[in-house]
Amino acid sequence: MEGQVKIGKYVALYGGVHFVILLGAELFFAFFEIESNSGMSVGAIIGSAMFVSIKFIKDNKRPPNKEEKYNLVLMSLLASWVVSFLLLGVFALVFGQVAQIIDFIKSINIFVLLGIFLFVCVLYFLVLLLSYGYLARKQYEGMAKKGNI
Repeated sequence: MEGQVKIGKYVALYGGVHFVILLGAELFFAFFEIESNSGMSVGAIIGSAMFVSIKFIKDNKRPPNKEEKYNLVLMSLLASWVVSFLLLGVFALVFGQVAQIIDFIKSINIFVLLGIFLFVCVLYFLVLLLSYGYLARKQYEGMAKKGNI
């Protein structure tokens, strides 16, 4: 039986990569005055998770096992929300939009807000599950075939 890998460093790496990707994308979109959308967030999650999966595979010579995968998924989901709220707060402060964001949140029905949050959580969870599961196994197979591990 393979030993359990402590995933703390991988979750921290995920959070850092996710922060850099989101910040870079938002700055790029702001510079070119392009409206960003939720697809950018999903792309950032996939990119961050695949970066972490490759690092995990290189370090451990295998993809995450079932327990590691679920821990990575749950902790990465939490890290995604922390990074998103952190960036929202920073941008709100920098651009002086704090009052407008608070007013917008107050104007939305609490059940609609919870529904949106739940929907996004499920979507992020499924994307992370796919990234740390199927896609990580495919990445491992490709790396093994090329002799990179």
